[in-house]
Amino acid sequence: MKKKNPARKPPKIIPGTELSIGGLGFPVGVVGEKKNYNFQPEVTVYQLWPFSTIEWVVDKNKYRARAIVQHMTTRDLVAFNSWHEDFSDAERAIDLVSDSLSGVGERHVYNIFGETIDIHTADIGGGPPVNVTEVLALIWSMQQIAAS
Repeated sequence: MKKKNPARKPPKIIPGTELSIGGLGFPVGVVGEKKNYNFQPEVTVYQLWPFSTIEWVVDKNKYRARAIVQHMTTRDLVAFNSWHEDFSDAERAIDLVSDSLSGVGERHVYNIFGETIDIHTADIGGGPPVNVTEVLALIWSMQQIAAS
């Protein structure tokens, strides 16, 4: 007798977050998906979005930093979320991503591994709305840059 494969729960796809090519819709991502975001200068497809945010979240009694990057081709945004007890620590997380993508500073993030926690759209002006993938940053891989 053959064993039946247990039914897998389908991934959660948020309505309105599909990539449309030739009339066919493809999901941009799924909540719960874990993936790597590569920031190595030779291969990255991301640039810094100039409007990162820091928010005080009352029920968690912490600051939420959102370091936001934009895909250079699709214009979609990825917001890397991290939690901090101090405002200055939240600022440092955003500065680290900013400095890495700008090629300045003593340490560069070359990869962020994270879990998608939300997907939504945003009107950023100058065209159709873009997809925004909210990612909980789990691992920040960094490289120490030698002082010259």
